[in-house]
Amino acid sequence: DGTTQLLAGCLRDFRNKPFPTRAKIEYYQNTLT
Repeated sequence: DGTTQLLAGCLRDFRNKPFPTRAKIEYYQNTLT
């Protein structure tokens, strides 16, 4: 299933790009639930 790749890509962007942390975390939590 593409879930692992999606999370890996999201986390890679999270580390490499200066996006707002809260927005990324909220998106991440919404994906898990």
